[in-house]
Amino acid sequence: MAAQYCCNQRMRMLQPTTTNTILPDEIIDDILVRLPVRSLLRFKSVCKSWKTLINDPKFANIHLRFSTAAEDTSTANKQLIFYTNMEPYVILTYNLKQLFENPSTSAELVISSFLNMNNKYVKVGSCNGLLCLLDRSQRRLKLLNPSTGVKSKKSPQVFPLFNWKVRHIGFGYDQINDKYKFLVVLSDFDTGESLTKIYTFGEDSSKTIQNLPCNLGTSLGEYVSGTLNWIVDKNGGGDIGIYQSSILSFDLNKETHREILLPPKDGGLGGKMHIISWISC
Repeated sequence: MAAQYCCNQRMRMLQPTTTNTILPDEIIDDILVRLPVRSLLRFKSVCKSWKTLINDPKFANIHLRFSTAAEDTSTANKQLIFYTNMEPYVILTYNLKQLFENPSTSAELVISSFLNMNNKYVKVGSCNGLLCLLDRSQRRLKLLNPSTGVKSKKSPQVFPLFNWKVRHIGFGYDQINDKYKFLVVLSDFDTGESLTKIYTFGEDSSKTIQNLPCNLGTSLGEYVSGTLNWIVDKNGGGDIGIYQSSILSFDLNKETHREILLPPKDGGLGGKMHIISWISC
């Protein structure tokens, strides 16, 4: 009886909304929003009010801003996500800090999620810990949070099923409008006509926008600070083998693109990344 009484007393003290609260609600909220996802998943079982708070989309957005804007750029709370495209279709999440600090040891498996998809979906992008999945047959999209297992509703059909070839895709976050967006560049098999469409998650349809070129160097756009980016290689002039590289950057807020020139290739490094140590004479 005494043990039961102590347990009940502890539970009452943990309830954030009671008059016996140790800390004010706003302080508890401020503490929770600074914790890593793994801790939040455990704390959802503390009480109903914490579970409601952690499941609130507004809390998730604030937590994301804290995580991305933190001055501490260490790998303490960062995770590495692997997605398998063969049975049993597993998402594996590993502790990134451990990989850097002890590369010779096996990394800690933080989360293992089994996907019952029957090879129906393929990953087409990731951003802020979310995976963007494409239905192979219906050409529809779905978002998945591998940390919580929560999936979004399936999107409308994003692009045509027939006669169109997918040339380039990109998935990212519009920070101004707090929206996730998916972009696809298509070309018609018969006519070569190009078409660029963008879908905003949470809306009922996709829309056609100003065309992006179909000759981008990579198929998947890289997400950086509200933009999707592709490398473009162009012939730089009369000399054979001389190319001028640039980056085509698509602004997810304005839904427009621009080209950023890069220094010309010298041909000696073969277009690959190298580190050069410069010693002053």
